[in-house]
Amino acid sequence: MTTANTAEYHTLLDWNLMKNAGGKELPVAKLMYQNNQFNKILPYREANDGVGHKIGIQTSLPTATLSTYGQPVKASHGTMAVITETPAFAVSPWKALYDLCRLEGAGVELMKQAEDHAEALAQTVESYVIYGNHDLDLLQPNGFMVRRNSLSGEIGKFTVDGGGGADSGKSLESIILLGIGPGAIYGIFPAGSATAGIESLDYGLQPEYSADGEVPMFKGRFAQYFGMAEDDHRYSVRICNINKNGFGDPTSGNKGLLYLMRDAQARVQSRIRLKVGPQGINHYWIMSNAMFRELLHEEQTGVSQGSGITWENIDNGFVAKMMAPHYGGIPIIFSEKFVSETVVS
Repeated sequence: MTTANTAEYHTLLDWNLMKNAGGKELPVAKLMYQNNQFNKILPYREANDGVGHKIGIQTSLPTATLSTYGQPVKASHGTMAVITETPAFAVSPWKALYDLCRLEGAGVELMKQAEDHAEALAQTVESYVIYGNHDLDLLQPNGFMVRRNSLSGEIGKFTVDGGGGADSGKSLESIILLGIGPGAIYGIFPAGSATAGIESLDYGLQPEYSADGEVPMFKGRFAQYFGMAEDDHRYSVRICNINKNGFGDPTSGNKGLLYLMRDAQARVQSRIRLKVGPQGINHYWIMSNAMFRELLHEEQTGVSQGSGITWENIDNGFVAKMMAPHYGGIPIIFSEKFVSETVVS
């Protein structure tokens, strides 16, 4: 595990404010922050090696030796491996019809464009933060699932089998218990980026040509560099092999959802900490939107006090939390970017 300088970690929006002259955020930065749950919870830092970000990973612990008083003992530091995380670049060009801008007002129409493209970028970032695989496509960053892709070895200690994967033809999905913060999982953007990895270019009014002639268009593009880094894998857990269509079916092999979540929680229990501002290591449950929300409602009936789900009204919206011993609850984020997965073994 590396030693983190917590002064280097900030939310994407805070980075954007600090890096822009005059302390003004790009409008698209605020929209992307609002539209993306991962941009809200992930602290970001600049990559430490230009475009890439190098991390020293402890691959084996130091050796402790029995000794008597005054006997010399050889020093041990364990072994380390250096890996490089690489951010990805997502881009969304936009255009707006000049005549429509005249009718609606250029500011109104261009803000609509900004909202739509910011949402598209946010969905792209969210999808690759979950499923990105740099080995399959060099344009992709490594997301979370590729880091928890085995039930054996050291990674297997932090990968829970949902029990529904015996039949490879089943529709499987995962739930993530994500530990984020310095020393755990965080976002990265290239060093030297003038706007913390967020880009907004305005090409101005340009003609667009077709076989029928030309029309005037306002054009530009929004873009974001984004990536994920993980200093220590012992803060996060994946629950895999959950048969999406098997709940309520005794032959599905599924274990209870709350049982699985408590199992995952127990594996990082000693590392779950109270929130200490933006610089602490915080935990979040990440799961698919519609299906798991209803299942949690159904399963929490009859669960003993202090070990189930609470639904709280925060900022005029209901937020679910998984209660944890000696902890104020782990917020649950429902994402629409989960897809059917292959069996993890």
